[in-house]
Amino acid sequence: MIELAKGTIEKLVVDVTDRLENLTTLDDKSPKFDIRPQFAETYIVTNASADSDGMRAECLVDTSDEDFVPGVYELYLHWDAFPEFPREGPLHFKVIS
Repeated sequence: MIELAKGTIEKLVVDVTDRLENLTTLDDKSPKFDIRPQFAETYIVTNASADSDGMRAECLVDTSDEDFVPGVYELYLHWDAFPEFPREGPLHFKVIS
């Protein structure tokens, strides 16, 4: 599991694979991500923009925010592929003190 030290700002990289091979890049799909504590219903990050490089999304996570306490979190990636709006995840990561 990926571990991020509390108080750091780091990129979590998500590699996306399209099994149907219809999608070859996220560059023009406006990738965004949401983060919540594991099993929680409330998200602490919503619709944050992710950078993309082909089929790789780079999600900048700022653990200095007071909402990030040590524990396990879930990151969900989503993008526009009209008429579909795929949502992938969760990518689990841990904030440590």
